[in-house]
Amino acid sequence: MLGLAVGIASCSLASQTTTTTNSAQLRKAAGSQSLSKLQEALAAGGWTAQDINIQEGKSALHMAAWKGCLENVAYLIDRVGCDVDAYSTGEFNYGKTAIFYAATQSREDVVDLLLERKAKVTIVNNKGQSVLSLCATHEMSSSVLEKIQALEQAQGDWWNFRESHCDGLEYGDLDPRFYRALKDTDVVTRFAVNPTTHKTRKGGFARRNPEQYEALVTRKQPPRKERNQTKRLQAAKLTPEQQQQLVDAWNQVEETKWENTNLKQRQQSIRMIIELHDKQFQPWLREAAERLKQLVLAGTCTQEDVIVTLECLGKDPADARFSKLVRKLSSRFRSDGNEYAPLESIPNPKKDHPLIIDWSVDPWRVALQQIEHLSISILERSDTSILRLPQCPSFVDTVEQLSELQEKLMSAPILALDTEWLDLD
Repeated sequence: MLGLAVGIASCSLASQTTTTTNSAQLRKAAGSQSLSKLQEALAAGGWTAQDINIQEGKSALHMAAWKGCLENVAYLIDRVGCDVDAYSTGEFNYGKTAIFYAATQSREDVVDLLLERKAKVTIVNNKGQSVLSLCATHEMSSSVLEKIQALEQAQGDWWNFRESHCDGLEYGDLDPRFYRALKDTDVVTRFAVNPTTHKTRKGGFARRNPEQYEALVTRKQPPRKERNQTKRLQAAKLTPEQQQQLVDAWNQVEETKWENTNLKQRQQSIRMIIELHDKQFQPWLREAAERLKQLVLAGTCTQEDVIVTLECLGKDPADARFSKLVRKLSSRFRSDGNEYAPLESIPNPKKDHPLIIDWSVDPWRVALQQIEHLSISILERSDTSILRLPQCPSFVDTVEQLSELQEKLMSAPILALDTEWLDLD
């Protein structure tokens, strides 16, 4: 019984997540100015007119009207069969139909289309705005205002959401026929109380409702960057199947002697490890490098085995990101490479060794890889071609100083030396 309940809850949550995702995709397509994208989204989600009419927040029709997508608005009404008078039920947009959303963005062509489709104009939203008051303050033509007034006479019956769902806040563009508390500071015109302009609309709510605005700001969602990061982390969780694949790949790498496997098998396992770790948007390179180092210490493989395998994997020109991750993992693995090499194999500068260094032997190879991409240009000033050293140079002009320099040269494992002759005469 418990297992059944858990299964049902899990299925319900997955269904809710899918519906939310599809709803967002449909709204985006409706406001995209592309009829083909809208049609694809409708087909993909199996949307019906009734589904769209009861969408939370802005419906697809509302979004199309708000964005001024005339073709999409016509398609949703005429072909899909959406209710032109379906209204929002949100906290700050209760009672808004498609024509309200078009009017608030001064979409006169969309308003005209909705009027032709006999959109209901005898509506007052919960802010106290009507279609007529909004169209008048959003610079609609006199012909549009006349059509609205004619429809008001024909439709008669008013839906007054200001009475039923008033939020108690103050707004502009109010219909004077439904505004009963005029103040000395109110500006009243023929069609609107406290009409707004394009310039005054920005920040108007905060000016009229400072305390409520402050409360809204404190409860606002995190910044977009943080919200996106949270969404990525949530989306980046591995499925149970992928988690098992990651475990199996590590087991294949760690529990089998590398000498008993071929290079292709090792590459497949490590590729799986890198790709699955990368899906999770979490730090993983250090841990992965440490696990590979432990393989060397345990005798499962040699350092050369790991390096060769990673070098072969990193040569994939078709996947730049994967190649970059392989190089980073290789660099992490090599960072302390000396601890895996027998001490006698490390060249000792104090002993005799060839003047020409074999750069393919550790630790010289590791040193070369660390410095081959460095540039001395960081020591140069942009306004001169003269090299500027990071500190004052030391002059070597006595036998004692030459002896000291020789001792330093003999004891330094790796040395970068630059010489300059200075004529003091």
